[in-house]
Amino acid sequence: SLPTLFRSGKVLDTVLDSSFLASVKEKGEFLKEKLTKLKETFPRISELRGAGLLQGFVLDLPAEHEADMMKSVLTKSQKKGLLVLRSGPNVIRIAPPLIIDNGEIEEGIAILSSVLADIAKEK
Repeated sequence: SLPTLFRSGKVLDTVLDSSFLASVKEKGEFLKEKLTKLKETFPRISELRGAGLLQGFVLDLPAEHEADMMKSVLTKSQKKGLLVLRSGPNVIRIAPPLIIDNGEIEEGIAILSSVLADIAKEK
């Protein structure tokens, strides 16, 4: 339909705008910086992965508790308002919308920090 076509054109105009793309790149760098600090705080984060706003980290978990602990990370994050995904047996994937702002990134990192602190106490 014509309205849908018009909206999709506006979306493309926004996404292809150089200032929007620069903003997304800056936010990706900000997220990576925050995840690097999170890794320094939590030794169970053994590796950071990703580029731009599509990021993730590997959790070094005891094999016998890995599945339960990963489920706990996902569940606790969601209950606190943060949707993260599992990618493989021990990787947490973060894929925020391109329109996220730095304050929301900081809020998400704070939630992850809280969840990881809770998990550290469990096992």
